Amino acid sequence: MRFFLTKRFNFSACHRFYNKKWDKKKNEKVFGKNINFHGHNYKVDVEIEGEINEETGMIINIDELKNIMNDIIFEFDHKNLNELKYFKEVQPTVENIAKIFYELTKEKLPKNLKLHKITVYESDSLWASFYGNENELSKKINFYSSHKLFKKKFDKEKNLEIFGKCTNFHGHEYSLILNYKGEIDKETGFLVKREEIEKDFKNVKKLLDYKDLNKIKFFKEKNPTGENILIYLKNKLKNKKIKGLKIYETDENIFEMEVN
Repeated sequence: MRFFLTKRFNFSACHRFYNKKWDKKKNEKVFGKNINFHGHNYKVDVEIEGEINEETGMIINIDELKNIMNDIIFEFDHKNLNELKYFKEVQPTVENIAKIFYELTKEKLPKNLKLHKITVYESDSLWASFYGNENELSKKINFYSSHKLFKKKFDKEKNLEIFGKCTNFHGHEYSLILNYKGEIDKETGFLVKREEIEKDFKNVKKLLDYKDLNKIKFFKEKNPTGENILIYLKNKLKNKKIKGLKIYETDENIFEMEVN
């Protein structure tokens, strides 16, 4: 039986992106305003896998984990990341920060425990995870759409029986998360170029934002449910690094799919 424990930590730091091999013009083109120093309130989720100790009932004592992580966090908290030894050769992007935290944490964990993944949140809308052999980057965006659920072949009573109040025209502020996987580019530190992400989300906005979903051709025969919205987006988004889609219709209704 596999057990997982996740503990969150926080630190604040500043950084900038700048490749010394390039001139200023190219750096501005690739990194935009991120060539200037700026800061973030980072969140770090440490997820550990292990067996339960029969005497304590724990995978690891939380205080022991806090002691391990606090030593690591201390190196990064209220620091200029560009000045740290870890970023002399790599950009201090959220992707690389997650990878470095993984390596540092894995070294300090007791041998009977396995580090499943480290996730670092640069903000509430951008975060990266590292699993030891796989990099992920996730980006969240909101869009606003209206819809209703019904089937033309059903009468009003049948539609009400199946779809309830969702047969009425209504709307949601959806939160969409795109999950990217791939290798981190050594020159930029990006798993995905930020302009690629912006392009993907501009596409999403164009397709769904402030739209009556029932009027979209795809949903003429398919109800605009959370599941079908994911299928629609999978077919429309062409970025091959997208390996997962997750959509929050509300805080209580969440839909997710893998993309092969």
